[in-house]
This record gives sequence, C-alpha cells and structure tokens, in this order.
Amino acid sequence: MVKTDYDLNVGIVIQARSGSTRLKNKIVRPFYNNGSILEIIINKFKKNKYGLPVVVASSINSENDIIELLSIKNGVEIYRGAEENVLSRFVEVCDKYGFSSVIRICSDNPFLQEKFFEQIVGVGLDNNYDYLSFFTKNDVPVIKTHLGLFTEWVSAKALKRANTATREKTYQEHVTSFIYSNPDSFQIGKIPLPEFLENESSLRFTLDTINDFNTLQGLYDICVERKIKNVEDLVDMVESDKTILQKMESEINNNTK
Repeated sequence: MVKTDYDLNVGIVIQARSGSTRLKNKIVRPFYNNGSILEIIINKFKKNKYGLPVVVASSINSENDIIELLSIKNGVEIYRGAEENVLSRFVEVCDKYGFSSVIRICSDNPFLQEKFFEQIVGVGLDNNYDYLSFFTKNDVPVIKTHLGLFTEWVSAKALKRANTATREKTYQEHVTSFIYSNPDSFQIGKIPLPEFLENESSLRFTLDTINDFNTLQGLYDICVERKIKNVEDLVDMVESDKTILQKMESEINNNTK
C-alpha cells in the first residue's frame, strides 16, 4: 500500500463482471495465448512502478466465480459486492482495504496504457482531487469516449458522498459519473488529452460486443507480433488500416457512450 505526504492509501481497483448484456463473459474468454483480457489487465498493473495493490471488484452472482478464480490464480485480491450498484461496491472496497483514493480500471479495455496510468497517479499523489482524469478539449472526461486507453483517479470521500447523494441507477452503475457531472460539488482535476488523440473520434479500443472482441483480438495479435508498445505507434497503425477503422467506426455508431 502506498502512503504519501498527504497520508493517502492508494489502491488499484479493477471493475469486473461476467454478465455483460452485450457480450457475456467477454473479459474471461481466451483473448491472447489462452489468456483472458482480465488476466492481461491484472498482470499489466499488479507490478506497477508505484507498488500500488490491486483489487478486483466483482459481484456476488455465481457467474462471477470465474473472476474470483482468475484473480486468485493471478495473485491479486478479490472483493465481491452488489451486481447492479457498482458504486456501493467501490465504497465497500475502500472501507475494507483502507483506501483513501483508488485508480479505477475498467476490465474491458485491453489496450490500457501504463504511461497514462502513471501520469494519473503522479498528478493524483501531488494533489488533493476528488476526481482526476484526462479530458478532451471539449471538457469531456475520457471515460465517456470510446478510446479505452485511460484510467481514472477518485477519492473514497467522493465515492461515499456520491453513494449517499443519489439512488439513480445510472450513477450506481457508472461509478464516477455523479462526481464528474457535479463539478461544483467536487474537486475535479483535468489532464488535457494528448494532442495526437484529440481528433481521433474513429478510434475504439474498448470492448462491448463480439465485433469489438474480434477486432481488438486481431489487433492485439498484430501488436505482439510487431512488438508495438508505444501508443502513438498503435494509433498510427490503426489509422493506416482502413478495414480496422471501418470496424471501429461501425461499433462506435452502434454503441453510445
């Protein structure tokens, strides 16, 4: 657990469940080399340079037993709470593990970038934000885009305030939305979206459907084969491939954020 000059205890919380309405079991089915997206994300972040602990936050539904097994297999903590009220699940994780702030990770983003994660943590540790994210030039938090490359920082205090303030289903399901939707009530930190991504409305690295799964699985294979690790190179490669772009654009049109 990381303690800072602000006496913060910071953890990484990976939000994960099997019961997605658009593609069940999307994060536990084989994605690369027999490994699932959940396992790829766990192993990407459990050895982070800050030494932050990782907790997978899933639900008590029996269909998520596989998530518990994969979490244990890959050496991270697992917490199981409400299926629908994900906000309360995060509050309970903070209480159980003593986190004052967490880095929220969505488990359906296989191309999450460690360098953006490290920026979030670095800025978060040096400030006292309730919520911290990359934002577009139009003042939109990246969680509301289709990019799927970023994580978020949120304080336990803000999560608890949100959980007390609202019972609206959309806010309970989308953990941080009440917080960034009420900037007058919370301290919001904004990191500008990198310029090379500002006009990339056709990019979709998040996964909701079987078409997303197939596109991103193929793209991941190419990245490993070509040893592409730099996000700029990833974007350049996708931009140069009209077939991949068309598939991404189609899913963006069919799936709102």
